Amino acid sequence: MKQVFFKFKIKSFFSWLKEWKVAVILILNSLVFFLILYNDIHKSTEFGNREIIGDINFKYNNVKRKFEHNVVWSEMDLNSIISFRDSVLTENNSNAIIKLKDGTEIHLEPESMIILDISDNNKKIGFNNGSINVIKKPTSEGGNDSITVETESGNIQFDNADVVISKVGDQNLNVGVARGDAKASVGGKKFNLKENESLEFKGEFSTKTNKKITIINPVQLARQQEEAIQKKFFNKMDAIAQKELELESSNQTQDAQSTSSSNSSSPNKITSNNNNQNGQLKPKKKVDLKTGRYDALDGF
Repeated sequence: MKQVFFKFKIKSFFSWLKEWKVAVILILNSLVFFLILYNDIHKSTEFGNREIIGDINFKYNNVKRKFEHNVVWSEMDLNSIISFRDSVLTENNSNAIIKLKDGTEIHLEPESMIILDISDNNKKIGFNNGSINVIKKPTSEGGNDSITVETESGNIQFDNADVVISKVGDQNLNVGVARGDAKASVGGKKFNLKENESLEFKGEFSTKTNKKITIINPVQLARQQEEAIQKKFFNKMDAIAQKELELESSNQTQDAQSTSSSNSSSPNKITSNNNNQNGQLKPKKKVDLKTGRYDALDGF
């Protein structure tokens, strides 16, 4: 009896599982995804044995970071610590300055992303998109102190220079040197760039120009953006105030015209019996009872 009941239970369970298998699969998938996401977020709050390579020296608006092997981007605060193989990105209208332990500064302009493959013996910056400025000065330790910026098109290497690198969307890669010297290796070709020289790549072709290159500090850029936002706001407020003044002036004009029209439709009444054709008052007469004469009266 027990065996029959047990077989019936198993058969019922499999029948139920067959009927609800899609829902069960979805629930299991959701549970696994939740556990992965929870673990990823939990790991993002702990550095563990990660090698610290620098910090966020300045930030404006939204700057995010993703640890290696993680899928979640987390918001970064000022002075946030940066570790080996971290990815950092800036969103629209956002800027950041990353300062490495050796004093190198990396300026990120809006909508830029980099991967910091930085260690004591190997300094590489993976550049994906946007625009960055790398301010690199030699250290007192000597040895191989160069830093390499790796892009999809090629690499740029330098050890004592200020370099501007940009690639926005589908645009071409641009490299410029504001100070010092840099070496670029793109498409199997090597280029030596000196101060105020820039290189623009168009497929297999490249164009080298010589013009003044100025690096704008993100702090100054953020200040300019704030000033532009404030100017736009005040211009909008001025336009609203001007419209209100025009509306008030228009209302006052309409009120004055209405009053004038009301007055013209109700003129001062003058008794026609007391006016002559020339509009002058007609004198009244009275009878002197003694003499029987009529004497004119002044006025009414």
